Amino acid sequence: MSYIDLKSPPKREDRLKACIAHGGTICEMAGAKGKKSCLQDDGERSFTQGSICLILPALAMLNSMPDNVVLLHSAIGCGGCTHSQNANVRFGGNVRWGHAKDGVWLSTAMDETDVISGGEEKLEQAIIEADRRYRPFSITVVAGCVPGIIGDDIDGVVQRVQPQVTAKLLPVHCEGFKTKIWATAYDAVYHGIGRTLLREGEQASTGDGLAPFKGLERLPRTVNLMNVSSMGRVDEVELERLLTTLGLEVNVFPVFAHPENMVKATQAALSVSTCPTHDDYFLGYLEERFGVPSLIRHMPIGIENTGLWLRDVAARFGEKEKAQRIIEHEERELKEALQVFRPLFEGKKVFISAGEFRALATARLLEELGFIVSGIRSFHHDEFAEVEYRKLADSSKDDYVIDIANVQPFEEANLLKRLKPDLFLGHANGNGTAAKLGIPTHVIYNTGLAYIGYKGVYEIARRLYRQLKNPIYNRQAGRKLKAPLQRCLVHVGPLFPYRSTWRCGCMSDNFIERPRYVCALGGAAATISALPGGIPILHSASGCAGNFAWAQNGGSGLQVGGYCGTLSIPSSNVQEREVVFGGDERLREQVESTLKVMDGQIYAVLTGCVTEVIGDDIKTVVSDFRNQGVPIIGAETGGFKGNSYWGYDLALQALFRGFVERGTAEVKNSVNLWGVVPSADPFWRGNLEGVRRLLEALGVTVNSFFTPEDTIENIRRAGSAALNIVVSHVYGVEAAKLFEEIHGTPFLSLSLPVGASASEAFLRSVGKALKISSQKINTVLNREKQAYFRFIEPLTDCFNDLDLQRYAVVVGDANYATALTKFLADDLGWLPELTVCTDLLKNDEKDRLTSQLNVLESRYKTTLVFETDGSRAIEHLQKKWPPSGGPKYHNAFSPAFVIGSSLERELAQAIGAVHLSVSFPVANRAVLDRGYTGFRGGLRLAEDILSAVVAGR
Repeated sequence: MSYIDLKSPPKREDRLKACIAHGGTICEMAGAKGKKSCLQDDGERSFTQGSICLILPALAMLNSMPDNVVLLHSAIGCGGCTHSQNANVRFGGNVRWGHAKDGVWLSTAMDETDVISGGEEKLEQAIIEADRRYRPFSITVVAGCVPGIIGDDIDGVVQRVQPQVTAKLLPVHCEGFKTKIWATAYDAVYHGIGRTLLREGEQASTGDGLAPFKGLERLPRTVNLMNVSSMGRVDEVELERLLTTLGLEVNVFPVFAHPENMVKATQAALSVSTCPTHDDYFLGYLEERFGVPSLIRHMPIGIENTGLWLRDVAARFGEKEKAQRIIEHEERELKEALQVFRPLFEGKKVFISAGEFRALATARLLEELGFIVSGIRSFHHDEFAEVEYRKLADSSKDDYVIDIANVQPFEEANLLKRLKPDLFLGHANGNGTAAKLGIPTHVIYNTGLAYIGYKGVYEIARRLYRQLKNPIYNRQAGRKLKAPLQRCLVHVGPLFPYRSTWRCGCMSDNFIERPRYVCALGGAAATISALPGGIPILHSASGCAGNFAWAQNGGSGLQVGGYCGTLSIPSSNVQEREVVFGGDERLREQVESTLKVMDGQIYAVLTGCVTEVIGDDIKTVVSDFRNQGVPIIGAETGGFKGNSYWGYDLALQALFRGFVERGTAEVKNSVNLWGVVPSADPFWRGNLEGVRRLLEALGVTVNSFFTPEDTIENIRRAGSAALNIVVSHVYGVEAAKLFEEIHGTPFLSLSLPVGASASEAFLRSVGKALKISSQKINTVLNREKQAYFRFIEPLTDCFNDLDLQRYAVVVGDANYATALTKFLADDLGWLPELTVCTDLLKNDEKDRLTSQLNVLESRYKTTLVFETDGSRAIEHLQKKWPPSGGPKYHNAFSPAFVIGSSLERELAQAIGAVHLSVSFPVANRAVLDRGYTGFRGGLRLAEDILSAVVAGR
């Protein structure tokens, strides 16, 4: 029976005997010189770090499909990676069709009720509503861990609902705990495509194999070029160029291919793989069912491999001589052009880390440029790479290290310390370890850059030449930044510790569109990572950390990681064994290993969906380590409990309950400050610094937990504060109540103070609570306002002469929605007609925010709506400001400005407005220490807003 007849594809551990654990050499892997490889069967380690699961690579493919809606049936954090991938969707659409458009992804946001009662009915209604709202050609239903554990039958739901909707429904199984090999995701996507989009008209192949379909004929000179999610349009163009010189027509498939046209893949005369790791499952299906032969041997990266790849294709069409002429011409031109780079490259050692086939092909390319390969680590191993290992063993003068590891930066750090390479090439979100060791790095793939074919060789050489000509950025990072590893372990040889054996308005009741947050676990992990010396320990499935990493990459202003974030985070990476038998012992083992390996000042065990559903007892495990004197806390942060903002609150509660000392004497005029959520607010560092400066101007001592000035000792003694200040009416409020209950410290919940008006109100409220004299408060305010308006004064003429006042739409989270509206109305004198808060909030939280906009100093009245689906902001605007209908004279919503996230670019374009990204996700700005709080922050925000308005002047 074909695998395609199953509901889901087999995992690669079973189908290909793939593994993720090995430490050896290139000669062992190639079976050369009498050595034999000894791959670990179970692929397990006693200490593991964050990784990715099936969802991330699957969504990278599915989000690219035009006229397709991705519906994640999972907890809300699954799919946070799409904020990073959306940049590829926009860029890919722009270079192919001339316009950038956001992908559409939805989440059923499974909560505790769904976990108990099942989520099938919710999923069914979500499919029907998505079909009616978006009218897509297809809806891809992607299952995460939670439905896999509780037994939701997404295939059954799809079968029941399909007759009721016009979209074709593709079920895709991405339960992260079921496999250690995330490349299974490619099989899962192709499985859904094969079962759904290619089966109409299928019939038995005729004797000559030329007419496998009713009404469809074989295209004798058409080649399926299998693109992958890590290959951009520039690489596709290069391979199309080479294939068309052979007189072939190219069908690029499946990334950015319209679902309706995918059936063309069954008519081709040949399918050509660009990466066997990605393609083998589907090419086997095309050959078995539709008689389309395939080539799946070489990846066209590098001079030799591109030539081999092209010769194989040409041989299938009787074009060997033509191919040879093309190859000789291309190589002659390329080798001459590369001469200028070779003196800098010659003899330099390079280490490569990536997916297996990509890493091996790139290693051969680097050898061709004159580099010496000193080590390779790939994320898994299977049979398709064996020929590549033999190529490298034959081409290398010396044996060198091979490490098979599903990310695991700790092992990488040890290898790099020992091997001391001159250059590192790593996977996206995987270059931070090398950078902190001072090694020049380059990403091994980026969909906007060229890597493949002859052009790819030259462009890689150009980029590496630049990197090596001036590697000062990483060298400085190596001197100044510290990796979260025990010093005694970073200097040893490679260590492979294997183990033997709420709703409102028109928000949907059934899904959330493009969630602007991750889950509770993601928020808690970012919070702990932001503490001085904070080490989160995730007790979850393997993909959680990777999901958060890609979410930050695409939403936090290019800020990823930090001291111990993203893929450096220790994680138990539970699998089916733990789901069946429980994961308490796996957690205990992970904590013990983490304490040996990771250099932290505070550790926090955080649970994910899987371990909470199966009922693992983290409290006992944490308590046992605390009794041994370990500074460790624990929090139950299953993703189905809420979004990243609630995870922030849960992490703070655990900190206040289990780490902050009790009974400390109060220190007058000292405060604790929180309410700005790390990473979920892309400007969190600058915003906390801005509020700190405001408070210090009053003579207040500030403990803000997450800024460079804060220490773990100050956090431990936070109970001595006279007052807690929460610069939010939602985030951290429950933690403040718990702090007051445990430590007796009162708290103030105040708006994020953005700009002059809000800062003055903020200082007066704090001063009153701390009983600071009115004279001192006025002195500080007079000084700050005098400086503020001195900077504003020179702008006044242009502000009026250029008519810089604007109507505005504000879209943001619970902090920014009100703070930005206040700033626009009370400081800039603009007209914020509509304010959209995208958070999931309780009724009392909504009331708090509503009350804030009823007391604007300008008395301007905005319309505040609570709407999780940001694309519906235009509907709310049209209700308040209906389209004119085209009369000669009408009061238009113009000139207009949209301030929100990078997802609001389409809204701004639709209404002809200027746009600025401030609230998560911020994908189109780089953020370091910029912040918008206080008087200075208000000036920065005014600069950014007005600069956007006059950018085309």
